[in-house]
Amino acid sequence: MESRLLDELEQGATVLTATNRLSAGLREAYAARQVAAGRKAWASPDVLPWGAWLIREWTDARDFGLAVAVPLAPHQEQDLWEAAIRADPESEGLLQTAGAAAGAAEAWTLAHQWGLPVGEAATEHPDTAAFLRWRRDFTARLADGGWTTRAELPDHLAALYAEGGLVPPERLSLAGFDEVTPQQEALLRTLEGRGVGVERPEPAELPEPGSVGCTDFADAAAEVNAAAAWARERLAAGAEGPLGIVVPALEELRDPLERALADALHPRAAEPGQAPEQPAFNISLGRPLSEAPVVHAALRALELVEADLPVTDLGTLLRSPFLAAGEAEASPRARLDAALRALGEHRADRSLVARLASQTDTEGTPRGHACPVLAAALGRARRRATGAPARQRPSAWAALFADLLRDLGSPGERSLDSIEHQTVVAWQERLLDPFADLDAVTGAMTAGEALSRLRRLARETVFQPQSGAAPVQVLGILEAAGQSFEALWVLGLHEEAWPPPARPNPFLPWRLQRDQGLPHSTPERELAFARRALQRVLGAAPEVVVSHPRRDGDRELAPSPLISPYPRAEMDPAQQGARAWEEVVRQAGVRESLADDLGPGLPEAAPAPGGTALFRDQAACPFRAFAVHRLGARPLETPVPGLDPRDRGILAHALLERLWGELGSHEALVALDEEGTAAACRRAAEEAVTEAARARPGAFPDRFAELETERLSALAEDWLALERERAPFTVAGRESRVAVTVGGLSLEVRLDRVDHLEGGGLLLMDYKTGRATVEAWLGERPEEPQLPLYAVGAGEEVAGVAFARLRAGELGFAGVAAQAGVAPGVAAAEEAKSFDGTGWEGLLEHWGKVLGKLGEEIRAGAAAIDPRDGPVQTCAYCHLGGLCRIQEHTDATDDPVGEETGHAGGE
Repeated sequence: MESRLLDELEQGATVLTATNRLSAGLREAYAARQVAAGRKAWASPDVLPWGAWLIREWTDARDFGLAVAVPLAPHQEQDLWEAAIRADPESEGLLQTAGAAAGAAEAWTLAHQWGLPVGEAATEHPDTAAFLRWRRDFTARLADGGWTTRAELPDHLAALYAEGGLVPPERLSLAGFDEVTPQQEALLRTLEGRGVGVERPEPAELPEPGSVGCTDFADAAAEVNAAAAWARERLAAGAEGPLGIVVPALEELRDPLERALADALHPRAAEPGQAPEQPAFNISLGRPLSEAPVVHAALRALELVEADLPVTDLGTLLRSPFLAAGEAEASPRARLDAALRALGEHRADRSLVARLASQTDTEGTPRGHACPVLAAALGRARRRATGAPARQRPSAWAALFADLLRDLGSPGERSLDSIEHQTVVAWQERLLDPFADLDAVTGAMTAGEALSRLRRLARETVFQPQSGAAPVQVLGILEAAGQSFEALWVLGLHEEAWPPPARPNPFLPWRLQRDQGLPHSTPERELAFARRALQRVLGAAPEVVVSHPRRDGDRELAPSPLISPYPRAEMDPAQQGARAWEEVVRQAGVRESLADDLGPGLPEAAPAPGGTALFRDQAACPFRAFAVHRLGARPLETPVPGLDPRDRGILAHALLERLWGELGSHEALVALDEEGTAAACRRAAEEAVTEAARARPGAFPDRFAELETERLSALAEDWLALERERAPFTVAGRESRVAVTVGGLSLEVRLDRVDHLEGGGLLLMDYKTGRATVEAWLGERPEEPQLPLYAVGAGEEVAGVAFARLRAGELGFAGVAAQAGVAPGVAAAEEAKSFDGTGWEGLLEHWGKVLGKLGEEIRAGAAAIDPRDGPVQTCAYCHLGGLCRIQEHTDATDDPVGEETGHAGGE
């Protein structure tokens, strides 16, 4: 068919295609023919998609004064439908106005394409009745504005051609159309009446399928990898292409296909210093323009100027190269991101960012996270935004947005690559310019409304950067119409994907859609269309593979009934999966192994970096301790709305610190009556919340602060009821910091609380709002070494250690002491089952040996990857998996199970 179309183009015919891709393919094939014929210059062929041809003809008619109405762009028509829906009193409160408008626009188009008699009487269904009301308003707005829609253009042009006012083309050929709508047919017949030669592809003229083999795979991932490997092996065998990979549900498999093809066809692309290659594959389905990094950064930057952003999104923006000095200030901006996260606020605005970016120390020296260029850019943008009117038309907002981005230095200081450059052009031509065109159909709007509409337009605008011809083409089934391939793989042909399910338009009477045979109206029509489209695709290559996955998660998938006639084909083992880059590296030569579990040691009596946390991490995994406390491999904070478990633990800790600061002893506690106890608890709760709110004002709106105060006050009262049952004591320390030496390391231990007991000795307490059991002190690698470290290294008489569990509903003590009766839940060492009858002195001796050994390991630089409880439990919440790569060395596949531990204080 391509040869016939190229002949017609050489004879001056106009070729109208069903898809943009087919138009581009024909232009490339035409150019290749001219070059092969030895021509150095030639007239551009007149080939374009149907919709583009309609616009061109209507523009010619307007230029000659034959037409007046201005055709609306799709986004303008969408806004006009939304206005009509909002103006309908019976549709007030409709939540999905944009979705309803899209459905109404589709109904409007279908009604014109198929000549549907959707009259005023067709109101048996409330959705149809609503559509008719909206349509009346919509057509009135069209008339008032002097507009028309693209769905009406074929009818308008047919009238102009029939009147003889518009000169038609001499010859038309249609390519890639599996069906022609009645509206298109009426226009074509009008042209034929004017003497135009029209060549239509008849549905019966379907190519015979080539050699087709059918196979299946365990799941979609295996199927995608096999298709990528098939393309790799074909190219390696000398295939020139094009090779086709056709997917019915391309939008669902686009990302895994792109990854698999990149691994298979460009295995060295991930190698450091490797120059970018010309892609060996092209995917027809573009992505929303909002997902392009430069556009995403621009939208986020505008949001920051106008309002605030979640801190996690703000961090992505700060580390973007598409702002002023994005590379020159890359390191301090990464530190600025960490500083913002450390504040604990869920959202941040431009003033906070600018203040931190300009921050200096007491001597006026810029801090490590200071970013003067960013601060200056935010200042310029703030001054410009402050002077803007509160409400403007879209074109004014578009101009302001462009100016603000220039103030912010977008798109950055470095040279853009080809795709980035195309994206910047698309930002202006396909986003800002169309957004400005909304002036015609909408009124003034606020900055927030303008940004919201611009974001939506970015999501709705599909962008595919131009690239050179690639030997592997990935397409949807409809886009493959009219294409020819050297070899073809059609994947994803399971029963739920092809034929697709019926999807009648909800705003048109279903019986009318069924009787007129509208697209997607009935399962029978979808089956017939799917059979015809698939046969056309299978005839596009002499050799074809069709495949389907057997499972989707836990669901079994049957093959599409349309591929059941084809014989089963066994795949070449080389095509069973694409090799990942890691596999290529492993197979490149002899692997050398080197066991290196030691880092630089520490000198005698050196300060322990990280304090007690260093011992805790060394016990959990030596590599974790070395990476976190010696290398500084700490994760970024992830602020969340409100309070997380750690925040609540800190509040509980602050509550009891203030409470015992006022009481001081068991004697003072028992002297309080019920009213006095409640008042003391209330005061301590208010002080704790006030201090927390001062540090994080955004997390404590007034009502929430009051609720949190009430919660803490109730918790304090319940806790003091337990403390009353204890033997007399005096609180000797709150937030005590004491220097100890263990295993040749000096460290500072912070104790939540230290009580002097009436019988002598100290009881050390660690507040916990999460799980807390005495088993955490056991074994050669104790889980919670904080209290044992003090007990063996402080040189004071310690009579017991205890966790104070502050979890609502589970309040209590858990501990061990030299003698019984210290507190409820604190057992004598000889009687505690967990300690196997070990006496208190024996326990202290055991801790001395265990902790001394850990200290010596730390001093020696021991950094083996050795999780205490195995990779499933110990590594469940560790952030270092990408650094230690333990999953590459273990077969553990179980899901991590465990209870989150909240710590109310301490280290």
